Amino acid sequence: MNISKGILIGIVAGILTSGALVLSSDFSQVDAMSGMGGSDSSSGGMDGNSGGMKGDGHPSKHGVFYAPGTTHQICKNSGDMPPHYCEPYYKAMSSVVGVKISNVDPVNEKTLRVTLKELSVAKPGVNQKISLSAGVGDLVGSAVVDGGWSGTTTVDVPLNGMGHIYNHKSMHVHIFPVTNG
Repeated sequence: MNISKGILIGIVAGILTSGALVLSSDFSQVDAMSGMGGSDSSSGGMDGNSGGMKGDGHPSKHGVFYAPGTTHQICKNSGDMPPHYCEPYYKAMSSVVGVKISNVDPVNEKTLRVTLKELSVAKPGVNQKISLSAGVGDLVGSAVVDGGWSGTTTVDVPLNGMGHIYNHKSMHVHIFPVTNG
């Protein structure tokens, strides 16, 4: 089958034009929804990328892209119903080889539930104690996770201090190995 250059260029141009129309359509839908409180500029992007992309390319008016199935909290006073309980985003860090923080959820206003996940499949089991610290500013807490678990484990971390977790835009959660010495 012989296809001339002109036909091939026409097909490619048609594909590019249809893609641009779909992208343009997505942006106009977002602009229409922005008047209904559908976007939030105060969050700065939970992925730390304000003005960038996230997921598969669903834009908000402020340049942050949200993947399908994600929940975007509106944590800015935008009209008649100001939000009172906006959960912070969590900056999770691990200083323990082979273990990561896989999830952080509030239990109540001053307690976080932290899920730790073992990364090593070749050598299953975490046998060392882990110290977990969480908080921000004057609201902090810690817990010790005993060794002897594999897969995942969950620990509740009570926070002490002024205010509650909903007063903050972000919180740090960090795990350290417990050392004797």
